[in-house]
Amino acid sequence: MLRLLSGLFEAMIRNISGGAGRRLRYWYYRKKLGGCGNQVFIDVNVTFLNPGSIFIGDKVWIDNGAILMAGKPGNGRKSDIRTNQHYEYGRGELHIGSEVHIGPQVILQGHGGISVGNKLTIAGGTKVYSLSHHYKNTTDKPDSKYYFFGSMVSPDEQFLIECPVVIKDGAGIGLNCVLLPGAVVPRFTWLGTGVVLKNENLEEFSIYQNEQTLLRKGIKNENEDAEKID
Repeated sequence: MLRLLSGLFEAMIRNISGGAGRRLRYWYYRKKLGGCGNQVFIDVNVTFLNPGSIFIGDKVWIDNGAILMAGKPGNGRKSDIRTNQHYEYGRGELHIGSEVHIGPQVILQGHGGISVGNKLTIAGGTKVYSLSHHYKNTTDKPDSKYYFFGSMVSPDEQFLIECPVVIKDGAGIGLNCVLLPGAVVPRFTWLGTGVVLKNENLEEFSIYQNEQTLLRKGIKNENEDAEKID
């Protein structure tokens, strides 16, 4: 009964606009989240799944319609569970640093683990997935069975790729990007609109048009030169 009442209250406060709505949601979710700092603004229609596995720093704005998911994946499905040397938290946890803007309609699916650094924005429409279906068994080559892309399919007919995603301090994630299991965005590296990223081969202090196209490298040095000229 308590769980039902909590769900009804959550549904009621989710779409209250303005400052009153933000204050109510902050008051409610700071008790539900695994960790929640100060000056956290939660806008309308934001959804948290397994909030106890979600950790948020200070001065964070979670914009309209964002969906934040966490918690370890359910059992019963074959999986290729991979490690990410840049990820330092627990399986199924979603960590967001301080001075961060999570844009409207962003999806952060942290079942395999997501770490978001400090002083950055993940722009509207971006999707970050640390767990995804795959059509074949990547851990057992003799297994020639075809696996389905469907969460409602029987568990023994699903195969998953799981690997944490890491976005480091000062990064910039453009509109409608897609970050797949194992993706790493280095410090002060920006991704242009619509980038699809699935590896950790990018360079720090750089700007990318897509996973292969480097638009600018060494922006840190450029900034230092500009300061010297001034």
